[in-house]
Amino acid sequence: EDDNSGTLEKTLEWVVSNANPSRVIEKLKDLQEKDLDKLNTLVGIANLKKVLSLWEAHKDNTSEKFWQSVLKENTWILSQIFSNPTVLINDEAYVGGKTINNGSGKLVDFLYANPFSKDAVLIEIKTPSTPLVTPTEYRTGVYAAHKDLMGAVTQVLTYKTTLQREYQTIDYNNYKQGVKTDFDIINPSCIVIAGRFDTLTAPALIHSFELYRKELKNVTVITFDELFERVKSLIDLLEG
Repeated sequence: EDDNSGTLEKTLEWVVSNANPSRVIEKLKDLQEKDLDKLNTLVGIANLKKVLSLWEAHKDNTSEKFWQSVLKENTWILSQIFSNPTVLINDEAYVGGKTINNGSGKLVDFLYANPFSKDAVLIEIKTPSTPLVTPTEYRTGVYAAHKDLMGAVTQVLTYKTTLQREYQTIDYNNYKQGVKTDFDIINPSCIVIAGRFDTLTAPALIHSFELYRKELKNVTVITFDELFERVKSLIDLLEG
């Protein structure tokens, strides 16, 4: 079995690096359609499992830059959040706010858009270690949302307000530089990815967090473990 897997690896490397890919494509056409479907599925599952292993190994990593990098390299993960299709416009996208001395510009972690309406989606990334609720009760059985989570929510809403206010300027500057603005600001969605649901170890903590995020009118809050659980669901679906 090891010999077979080594042969497969070398074959795939040869296909990718071949100087005459058209000949390879012609040969692939001779394969049965069901065989190609199986190959695509196997490659897809391998990529999904690789990402899931990365999550399991680094879920305690407290670096925002690390998680921004992971999600930048695997932008399809963020697409699992939405019920409608989305496309990545840019990471660390400028959404306005610069002063006269070119300072204080606001950069949202990820800017997505609906490919049909072009309406923008702003995604702010924190870390799995971001606390979701306060460690002590506000009242009996009631926990307030943690200031770090509330700060992230306010941050992404500020980005939305700034982008709506300065969209025309951004669009005009893009036009002058020959760049097409691939998004609109009809009613931009806001997403915050922060914390881990499995840190909520008591019903009162879960209830307080759910009450807070479900009542947010313009921001969707999703935890890291919820996000990667969707990756696991994709694996289960493909393997099935």
